[in-house]
Amino acid sequence: MTSLFQIRGITFWVVSLFFCVEIKAQGVFTQFQTGNSAIPDNSVYAVKVGPNGDVWVGTDNGLAHFDGNNWQVFQESNSGLPSNYVRSIELDDSGYVWVGTAINGMARYDGSVWTTFNTANSALPDDFVRSLGAIPGGGIWAGTTGGLVKFRNGVMQAYDFLSQGSESNNVASIAAVDTNIVWLGMVNGGLIRLSDTGFVDYTIYNSSLMDNTILGLKRENQDLWLATPANGLIYYWNLAFIAYHPFNSASPSASYNALDLDQAGGIWLASQDSGLVYYDRSIWLNFNTLNSPFPQNYVRTVAYDPVQDVVWAGTHSQGLVRVQRTGALGSVGPENSVDWSFYPQPATDHIWLRKSSPEQKEWVLMDLGGRPLDGGIWIDQELEVRVGNHPAGLYILQVDQEFRKVLIRP
Repeated sequence: MTSLFQIRGITFWVVSLFFCVEIKAQGVFTQFQTGNSAIPDNSVYAVKVGPNGDVWVGTDNGLAHFDGNNWQVFQESNSGLPSNYVRSIELDDSGYVWVGTAINGMARYDGSVWTTFNTANSALPDDFVRSLGAIPGGGIWAGTTGGLVKFRNGVMQAYDFLSQGSESNNVASIAAVDTNIVWLGMVNGGLIRLSDTGFVDYTIYNSSLMDNTILGLKRENQDLWLATPANGLIYYWNLAFIAYHPFNSASPSASYNALDLDQAGGIWLASQDSGLVYYDRSIWLNFNTLNSPFPQNYVRTVAYDPVQDVVWAGTHSQGLVRVQRTGALGSVGPENSVDWSFYPQPATDHIWLRKSSPEQKEWVLMDLGGRPLDGGIWIDQELEVRVGNHPAGLYILQVDQEFRKVLIRP
């Protein structure tokens, strides 16, 4: 399908705090709207990629399935979908498609039969199902505005966090670990780790978490990446929370709705005000209406497809956008740094310091108590600093009179 946003031979510029990068958009953006496709609505709330690269799309006017060539639309009028206001989608290990709606609970679809679960016929605590997470081996976690349910082997178990001293029952995001352990991102309730022995919550009041609302949540091994609406991207490791926002990094936004990780470890972010954002642990890229063919700066959801190596972004009112990852990033390279930066974060064996200006800089790596551990004079444009001999944890990097946090992990 040809899109208005497939542009060849045009050069766009993205300027960030640390790097100026060149993006050559050569047919890498494709926009799907009601005017050029069978997508049922231009307001996209949820996107889920299937195992074959097919895509499930949740909108304000039903559910759509796109196999790369053809669209199939499911609505109340032509299927067992209980509501056209789709807010979440998940595929479980048993092959079911789960759909969460805003007003009538959730539905399970096996390819032919729809089964609805709501407050009237099940233990679902609320009919607004805003988040879903597959349980390894089969089953589903369903997060509602009034609590959580676990549905496995025909048994539905409800969880009420407010009654047990937590600050919220509104579950915005889910990241399952195994059959009995799950991480939950709450609205005004921080981060919750639920297991068969109970739950632990991390909030702005009892931990170093910087935002009490977590709209997006992704696991990376034992660590977590959090998308928040007021404090940007947050990395969680070993009880430490590290925030990336415009005041301490080149992140173009402090307000993110969702995130996903690609096969190279890059992080794709749906921002509320800056379009689609990419962070490769070194540089930040921003695809917005001013510097790229991306059609809208308000992005609700994002999903990476490893089969096709593409990124799907659902916008507030401009439909669905497919971004060819290799095309978007293949021509990107760092130019001149505005000041100085370091990467990767988090680090394991080493970090690289990079600067644009030729003048020498003095650098010091310190522990949180201010005790110098390493340092010297930084002469060349790039400097490799070995950090593998230091214990895992948080450190302070000082370059001249500027200080930044560094996270070292195993």
